[in-house]
Amino acid sequence: MKIKYYLSLFREASKLDIFDLAYEFSSESLNTLSSGYWMKVNGLPRKGATVRIGIYFRHFYKSLIEYWHRRRTTMLPGGFVFFALSKNEIDSLKPVSARMPTAYLTGSNEAPFPFPFVWAYTLSCAYLPLVVNHFLKAKGYKKKSFGYIFDHYWLSYGLYITARMWFQRQRPRAVVLANHLYTYHRVLYKAARDEHIPAFYLQHASIPAIISPLQSDYALLEGRVALSRLAHAGMTPVRIFLIGMPKFDAYLRHINVQARVHSIGVCTNDLGPLLRTEQLLAQIRQEFTILPLILRPHNADLRVSEWQDLAGKYGVEFSDSRLELSFDFLRRVDSVIAGDSGILLEAALMDVLPLYYDFTERKLDWYGFQHYGLVEYFSEPQQVCRCIEELSRNKPSVRAKAKLYCATVGTRHDGHSGELAATLIQSLVSGAPVDRSIWKRIPDIGLEAYELV
Repeated sequence: MKIKYYLSLFREASKLDIFDLAYEFSSESLNTLSSGYWMKVNGLPRKGATVRIGIYFRHFYKSLIEYWHRRRTTMLPGGFVFFALSKNEIDSLKPVSARMPTAYLTGSNEAPFPFPFVWAYTLSCAYLPLVVNHFLKAKGYKKKSFGYIFDHYWLSYGLYITARMWFQRQRPRAVVLANHLYTYHRVLYKAARDEHIPAFYLQHASIPAIISPLQSDYALLEGRVALSRLAHAGMTPVRIFLIGMPKFDAYLRHINVQARVHSIGVCTNDLGPLLRTEQLLAQIRQEFTILPLILRPHNADLRVSEWQDLAGKYGVEFSDSRLELSFDFLRRVDSVIAGDSGILLEAALMDVLPLYYDFTERKLDWYGFQHYGLVEYFSEPQQVCRCIEELSRNKPSVRAKAKLYCATVGTRHDGHSGELAATLIQSLVSGAPVDRSIWKRIPDIGLEAYELV
């Protein structure tokens, strides 16, 4: 029976729609490779077939080393698997998994439990001819995508087989992921579905206007804006619950109560232009010589030394986002200046005044923060300085404006999102009905979605 099962896995893997699994970069409607937020803010993978094959084998080697060092770290069967690859995903999943005694956080090397990526890379080697065949047959946008993510397409096959076999052995009660666009996560959603394991999507960041339909059975979203954007992406049989933001829970008691702005944080994105940031810092420092400023680049930005030099040049403190959690950083400031970044929402939740500064000069408003009235828009340093002058006398409260993005704001559940999520996951998996004393269904949206009573 086992041999038949394994043979069937290899056959099913050969039939995978690798373009759907790599939707983030293969979808022409999303248009990641040509324009939009990813290219201008997050950046693209390094281009070139040779480069991508080299990256594949580099990661293969790293996965082998990781497997060797952590081969004796095991998890008990029958638990809840939380899968995360990035620091932001881990930060979002931890407050939920920590409340579940049989939860195991895996995926990233920083997660306490290892995922067997080495087998995914090993098994994928057999599918190289199939990937090359897809490349030769591809046209237009899909053909172009191979130059950026050839390794993603290639790994999809072995990752699918590995995930299926791993799920067979572990028999988790559910799989919880904090991303639904990235290739690895989409492969795990499919593997879980094919193994008849419930899959949950737990939102880890603000959702942009252009997004793909959900692949999970359940979705735990932060608020109404996320629900609206996912409903617009397409109707699916997913059941949705608006739970707020679990990673905020521990900071409810640290909400900013200052009546004036005494310190400011300046936050940049991966490809935020150094020159525009320097112009802003120079103007602020010229007009407010003793105002405490903290510069915080995105944790995926590799220009760390350049940002540190810039901070030193203008006497600005540096916050290393790879080491300091965003909410810990927000405790140290009264206002935040940022471009298209979820930290504007996190600031509003802390009642730290968020100022939307258009570093890229593209007026993206990618998360709708300006559209929904959460932030005020600025594009010139002088505008920001006039606002700071005003805020030094009076800082208005903005937290109530964040309710559209975080459903628990102002409710009895404020600061308890992690508990809500953990309880929901366990009760839904066990087949318990929705608790009507806590949840009410949202009408007229075409999806089965619930919000707090």
